[in-house]
Amino acid sequence: MTKQEANRLLSRCKDGGVLEFKDVARELVQIPVNRVAVYNNPTTTCSGSTLLHTIPEEF
Repeated sequence: MTKQEANRLLSRCKDGGVLEFKDVARELVQIPVNRVAVYNNPTTTCSGSTLLHTIPEEF
């Protein structure tokens, strides 16, 4: 997601508006897998929180 795409998405929630889950989910599934890094936090238990560390911006 580029900064312009993020700004477009966030512009939907100006003036107290709310982003719908379907809008956010639609954008997230379009991020290429090779641009998402997921790390397992070693300090968590087996119920385990997995953290989304970064999503690099497109150039």
